Amino acid sequence: MDHLSNNTTPWPLIGSALQGDLSGEEDVELQQWLAADVQNRELFRQLQNAWNNDLEELQAYLQADESVAWNALRTKMEERATRENDGHERGIAGAGKSRARLIRLVAIAALFVLITGIVIWKMSIDSSSNYSTGSAEQQSVALADGTRINLFPASQLEVPEGYNKKLRKVVLKSGEAFFDVRHKQIPFIVDLGVASVKDIGTSFRIRKAKDSIRVAVVSGIVELRNKTNNEVHLLKAGMQVTLLPGTGNSSPLIVIDSIDTAGDNPLRFINTPLPEVIKRFETVYNRKIVIADPSIMQKRFTGNFDGLSFEGAMEVLCQSLNITFMREKDAYYLKKE
Repeated sequence: MDHLSNNTTPWPLIGSALQGDLSGEEDVELQQWLAADVQNRELFRQLQNAWNNDLEELQAYLQADESVAWNALRTKMEERATRENDGHERGIAGAGKSRARLIRLVAIAALFVLITGIVIWKMSIDSSSNYSTGSAEQQSVALADGTRINLFPASQLEVPEGYNKKLRKVVLKSGEAFFDVRHKQIPFIVDLGVASVKDIGTSFRIRKAKDSIRVAVVSGIVELRNKTNNEVHLLKAGMQVTLLPGTGNSSPLIVIDSIDTAGDNPLRFINTPLPEVIKRFETVYNRKIVIADPSIMQKRFTGNFDGLSFEGAMEVLCQSLNITFMREKDAYYLKKE
């Protein structure tokens, strides 16, 4: 039975019962409705449990979900009451009754919105949800605990079944997302496959690509756990970490630095393709460099050449990638060893 659309469901009685404000006659009517159907009793039990235990979390969820149009509903009801009063002179007592009736109608409507929200909210956390964005699309996701996620283009996110019951865990399958986590004793976890990020209440950004994962912490503290060796790194606000999954039996490479300085050093590289490294070398050192061997084009480099001379940087680069270079006239040529 769809209680939300069923006109026989006594929402005013249910609302009064939850507030402990039933008259004797109303209580008899409610008991008759409960006795009529086992589904009625189950609905009332769930609503009582949600009313007593989940209101704080529901409020956070409703605040995070901008689609809740309670203000619009209240405005419409007030407009209706105003129209009813137009053209009629009423005494003080009459106006008082009208105002009291309006308050009761608004209260009943508010309870209906709240109860409806509880039912929809409880249903939403009992099933998994998948979100994905196109190449030019962004999506805002509001979770049941008030946490907000901004999903950037070409990204995939899964919110597993039972989120916010015993565990707050989501899975970032690919792409990039910004997480604004609501504070709660149950930690919030982002599963990244080879690693996971855990926090209690903060904001951070994650970018998951095929060959790397980057986490940047905007506020608070997060914990990055490497699932390969169970190694844990604590990241404070203003820090970022880049994880490069290992190949075969090799462990992932983890690089931690400051968000502020990460983009200021043109000679700092994290899993950067060789052609991009060479392009920056040419700009910084004002030298012409040619990749003469196509077989080394796919190589990548992680490291920092800050403070090194051109010759020193070239030596480190070549030793790291098992390549060599030779100079001919005014150009340097790279090839496989």
